[in-house]
Amino acid sequence: MEPVKRSKRKTDVGQVHKPHPTHEKLVAATVDLMRDHLPEAISADMILEKTGVVKGSLYHHFNDLGDLIEIALTRSFSQVVDSNIAVMSDLLSKAQSKEDFFQATVQFNLLTQKPARRDARFERVRLLGFAYKNPRFSARLAAEQQRLTEAYADMFRLAQSKGWMAGDFDPRAAAVLIQAYTLGKAVDDVVAEPVSTEAWNSIIIKIVTHVFGAEPA
Repeated sequence: MEPVKRSKRKTDVGQVHKPHPTHEKLVAATVDLMRDHLPEAISADMILEKTGVVKGSLYHHFNDLGDLIEIALTRSFSQVVDSNIAVMSDLLSKAQSKEDFFQATVQFNLLTQKPARRDARFERVRLLGFAYKNPRFSARLAAEQQRLTEAYADMFRLAQSKGWMAGDFDPRAAAVLIQAYTLGKAVDDVVAEPVSTEAWNSIIIKIVTHVFGAEPA
């Protein structure tokens, strides 16, 4: 099976040409700081101290601190998108039959549902919350979210064209559903007694096999 088509990543909103090295240095430092700090806890002084860049240069490359934080958050999500697409493509590129496709699809779904992915789910929830009532960041996040949704949808379209999946569902709707139940797992991540991994995986496999029709030949 041919690899999932990789939709090209768009440049950061407002960036038409290749960003200046100082711009990239500031974004990279902010992404790094976000590994240990909430976005709202990151100050301009923290970024300047980490990079050695002067304050005037920061405000030359960005409208304000919020602009830099938003671009860094978008960059972090872009990396997640690229990683997911790469894993998806790797699992599916060798599929030569309906059974191969079924096994690869189940494997990918179970990978995204692992308890170890808890932090990634919370990070996604935080991004959505950060975008709430923030039109500028919402537009930036939307472009990357669209890339991820289209990558899933392309996978479904290709499988449908080969007769490996049912043709009676919309590929983009299925792409949103997969992301919805993956993100929705966060509601169980916070409870004292979460649903067992086996029970959750069983539900996911039923969705993959019976709703999408990705059953082995």
